[in-house]
Amino acid sequence: MIALKFLILAALITLAVAPLPHHHHHILDFGHFVRSVLKTTPKPWWPVWKTKAAALGVPHVFKAAELPLIPLAFLAKGCVKSVAHVAHAGSILLGLSKLAFPLHLTIAIHSIIGLSKALGIIVGVALPALGAIIGSIAIAAFKILLCVSGHGKLPVSGLSPVCHKDFGKEFGCSPYTGGHKTPLDIIDHYHLGDCANQINQLVHKTSHGKGLTGLHPSIQTIIKIVKDVTKLFSHDAKHIWAWKDIEHVVVALASILGVIGNSYSCTDGYGPDLVEGIIDYLTPIFKICGLDVACHENDIKDVIKNCGRYQFGGALKNCEDDKGGNGDEGDEDCDDENGGNGNTGEDCEDGSDENTGNTGNEDCDEENKGDNGKENTEDGDCD
Repeated sequence: MIALKFLILAALITLAVAPLPHHHHHILDFGHFVRSVLKTTPKPWWPVWKTKAAALGVPHVFKAAELPLIPLAFLAKGCVKSVAHVAHAGSILLGLSKLAFPLHLTIAIHSIIGLSKALGIIVGVALPALGAIIGSIAIAAFKILLCVSGHGKLPVSGLSPVCHKDFGKEFGCSPYTGGHKTPLDIIDHYHLGDCANQINQLVHKTSHGKGLTGLHPSIQTIIKIVKDVTKLFSHDAKHIWAWKDIEHVVVALASILGVIGNSYSCTDGYGPDLVEGIIDYLTPIFKICGLDVACHENDIKDVIKNCGRYQFGGALKNCEDDKGGNGDEGDEDCDDENGGNGNTGEDCEDGSDENTGNTGNEDCDEENKGDNGKENTEDGDCD
């Protein structure tokens, strides 16, 4: 376990000090990166800045050295170490919780892939096939966009680290043995081309023929989220990949994280706070690269807001063990008010969402675009 932690730390340090492929470095601008915090009772997973801001009821202006992912440490403690691979998921989450804002996109990508694997492990204890899909969507999407000729939207000098066969090894990613000629090479390697059929069979078998309604609401919502995002990889869809698809993948992962947070904590608000942490962490570097997940925040919170407690087949500790709780509360459909489709990945209509650090003046799909309407990705940090 100690060796794993050092491996993760060493990998992140290597990425952090690696020279950028361009001669100019863009400094992350935190001057307008603000999160409004209501005056309320502190939660056990809150970082110091949020506790202080909540005591005063004032907005918080982020600083580069802060740790927006620190709420993940609370979930890491909830991972049951005696269950196969779940201790590894806890180690990944704990490592991510110690990361400051990424200075360039490679570190952000590395973190997203780690989160994807950790979430896949937790969900996989209850439904292994579903967990395997969740654990693969991030690395598959990034390999398609950065390693397949003609699909990458960002300027890449030489071979991106993502294209190395051992990228993500410390998170449990198996060595990549497929090709990079077409997206299909990568999709087939990760078995993502027929996810809808795989999931439908899984639901039928697990629910004993009852369909989604025969499953716990948290699982129902995650299944809907995964079915939506994996349309990107479908053989039938023949999707034309663009860098904006990363928003869709990250929104899906943030939504799944929020469901798991609500499933674990006995104190209200953990899921939404985890969602905020991921959005806060990615916003500065994503903004430079022409991406925006902040404008999806309210949609994600709507999808997860009614999800109750669930232990994912024993992957998570029961937060009420000392009170005799059974961890099975929360019978409402998590996304009844959202059409029941779990889809939070469409392009945003505006940038006026509260509590996201957005100024409200930019259109989410137009930010960081030049006069020609193309994404502005000239800054070397995007590599």
